[in-house]
Amino acid sequence: MSQPLGLKGPVLHTVNLGADIVLATGQDTILDATGPGLTYVWSTGAATATILVNTPGTYSVTVTTAEGCTGSDMVEVTIASSIFSPQPLVNILVAPNPTHDLLHITCAGTTITPLQVFDNLGRLMLADDSFKTAGTVQTIDLSMQQPGVYYVRIADANGAWTFRVVKQ
Repeated sequence: MSQPLGLKGPVLHTVNLGADIVLATGQDTILDATGPGLTYVWSTGAATATILVNTPGTYSVTVTTAEGCTGSDMVEVTIASSIFSPQPLVNILVAPNPTHDLLHITCAGTTITPLQVFDNLGRLMLADDSFKTAGTVQTIDLSMQQPGVYYVRIADANGAWTFRVVKQ
């Protein structure tokens, strides 16, 4: 616990649960507030450093140090009704897959907006709400993302499609 000179009393402890999370139906995730020497009180009543979440809602945690300093954070968890699409009704090309850095998306027959990229835990990693006309190529830069599995969600006025992409 550190304090600026001249101030007395407890200083808040920082805890960060991360960005809001979107899960697919049946998927779960672990919320983690781990820190050395802390005690935990979750909105669920749990008193552990981590909790397993598989239902939508707002989850919060308050952590306390041995000196009585506290900090808290919250995260919103939502459940997507469907993250996978059987077959698009329009011609959508997502390439190359797997990719190293750049992903090119071409959508023929419809105008798309928005485009979202979720990680394997359902967390929104990138979003582009710009309006893309039919047939144009949209390039997504994944160079700042860790290697792994991502889901690209593309929507138009008639629905949404989700594509599994591997970032190497």
